[in-house]
Amino acid sequence: MSRVARHIISCASQQTGGAGAGEGFLAAARSGAQSQKFIQINNEIGVFVCVIMALMATKQEGDAMDKDRILLVDDEAEFVRALAKRLTARGLNVEISGDGESAVEKVKQSDFDVIVLDLAMPGIDGLETLKRLREVNPDLQVILLSGHGTIKSGVEAMKGGATDFLEKPAEFPALLAKIQEASARRMVLVEKRREEQVADIMRGRGW
Repeated sequence: MSRVARHIISCASQQTGGAGAGEGFLAAARSGAQSQKFIQINNEIGVFVCVIMALMATKQEGDAMDKDRILLVDDEAEFVRALAKRLTARGLNVEISGDGESAVEKVKQSDFDVIVLDLAMPGIDGLETLKRLREVNPDLQVILLSGHGTIKSGVEAMKGGATDFLEKPAEFPALLAKIQEASARRMVLVEKRREEQVADIMRGRGW
C-alpha cells in the first residue's frame, strides 16, 4: 500500500470515527428526510480533505527524508563497503546487501531510490535478482555493475528493466552521476503515481 493510500485511510478513519463527526451524523439523522444527503455531503467533503492532507503529509515525509536511499548489492564485501563509504560522504543514505535474496527482502520492506546491483554473484545472479526486484516494484531504478560485462549481458540487462549498465571498476564520478540521474527519474515516477492515485479517488467519488 502506498504512503498516500495509508494517509487517506488513516484520515478517513478519524473523519468518520471522531466525536465531532459522530455528533454531526447524529444531528443529521434527527433532521429526518435530508439526513442521507447530509451524510453524503459530509463524506465527500471528508474524502476531499483527506486527499489534500495525504498529499501534504507525503510531501513533508519526502522533505524530511531528502537523502536519496541507495541499496548496494554485491558479494565483494571490501568493494561494497568502500563504495558505501564514498556515497555516504556525498550525503546519500546507503544500505548494503551481499546477495540477491537479501536484496529482494530489503526491497519488500523498504523504499529505495536507486539500486546498484552486481551482475555476477553466488546464488541468484544479477539478472535474476533484477527480475525479482522488478516484480516487487516495477518503478525501481537499477544500475547493473559487472567485472565480467559484455555487450550481450548489458543489452539483456536493459531489456530486463535496468536503468543503466556499467563495468567494474566503474569510475566513481560516472557512477555517482548515474545514481543522480536514476534518482531524478524515480522522483518523476513517484509524483506521477501520486497524481494517478488522487485522480482514481476523485473519479471514484464522481468528481
